[in-house]
Amino acid sequence: MAFTNEKGWIEASQWVSAAWNRGDSYALCLQKWCCIYMSDLTTLPRNIYGTWKSSILLMDEDLRDDIQTRLHGIRPYIAAMDIVQFLSTPEMKMQLSNKPISLCTAQRWLCIMGYHWQKEWKGQYSDSHEHEDSMWKWDDEGNEEVPALPPEQWTIVWFHNESIFYAHDHPKVHWVHNSKSAKPYAKGDGASLMVANFPGKNCDGYFSNEEVLQQATQAMDVLCQKYPNERHVFIFDNARTHAKRAEDTLSALHMPRNPKHWGITGMVQILKEHGHLNVNSFICWSIANNSCCCQNILFCSDDFINIPCLLMTHCQARGFNVLFLPNFHCELNFIEQVWGYAKREYREAPPSSRIEDVEKNSKAALDMVSILSMQWFSNWSLQYMDGYQRGLDGREAAWATRKYHGHCQMPADATQEMIWEWMASKSAQ
Repeated sequence: MAFTNEKGWIEASQWVSAAWNRGDSYALCLQKWCCIYMSDLTTLPRNIYGTWKSSILLMDEDLRDDIQTRLHGIRPYIAAMDIVQFLSTPEMKMQLSNKPISLCTAQRWLCIMGYHWQKEWKGQYSDSHEHEDSMWKWDDEGNEEVPALPPEQWTIVWFHNESIFYAHDHPKVHWVHNSKSAKPYAKGDGASLMVANFPGKNCDGYFSNEEVLQQATQAMDVLCQKYPNERHVFIFDNARTHAKRAEDTLSALHMPRNPKHWGITGMVQILKEHGHLNVNSFICWSIANNSCCCQNILFCSDDFINIPCLLMTHCQARGFNVLFLPNFHCELNFIEQVWGYAKREYREAPPSSRIEDVEKNSKAALDMVSILSMQWFSNWSLQYMDGYQRGLDGREAAWATRKYHGHCQMPADATQEMIWEWMASKSAQ
């Protein structure tokens, strides 16, 4: 009462509100509660939310120390599930009276112990310098063009892909204690390992065309031995390394315009013989007009376009067909999802800059990809193929893939108009 007489009721309520880290609205509530209580001494403020419970982590210091010790042993990448699993052990169940905690509770406990879900702070660089196309083809009516095959012969499709595992590839966002300061981190991606039969030159992370041809030769040798009676189709992504042509093939880039030596026919003479009389430029670097200069006209002619690449020629010579996926359509190759699954498991391994650890961890991560997961990824890619075959664009095919996620293809009666109607109805909801 002496305090209120000195400060006044309004100022006293504001002081109490500030002491509890509250605002002016809480001070108004205090004034209201005091007035109600003075009018009726039996009326006390009641908590409409029931009884408050404080966290057991704040009351049990031994439990908190045990969890902290456990998390220090798991560092640097900890998860809330680590606390749930630790408290699910028989010893900890006895200490908690057989009461398990949820994942949300474990996340709140991490915040209480000073951890925050964020990117790790980066210090300065530290560097030790210790280095010693076409897919399936369809006609204008949407029918797939499949060459005639013997009735008893099976067609097996083999997808090709490669990926690189880096030593410094680890999670960027994880639980970081607020007492942790920035520390020097390794510059660059570190040692790399390409998951394929032939490593790149000096771990540079790419295949040369000669190495791709060697890999295809080994694959054909194995298939001829294991599956001699089946028809095999190799599917590659549309990379420049795969589409390289022979050195002596026609090239508009290296043809002269008007050669000075007798017996050599230049671009201008060839174009005049084929009816192109008004060509004013030798090269203009334009992609909008295919008949603007000598090089563009030759680039777009059939004799220069329909030249098979070395990989296709090499495989077809042994009876293997080769198809190339369109550019920027990684969803058509299910192996891309296998890499994503494996790299997620790879990032859970302890970070190391040694190439031996990179190889061991990458093999362990690939072994964790189950056959069932690969089948799911394959069905997902087949759904996209089926959607594109029906005339859907990328957004429509992605929506149809989610709707029919349990099927290899969409229903036979599903048309593009039906997909539009379904998408419109979902967006309206």
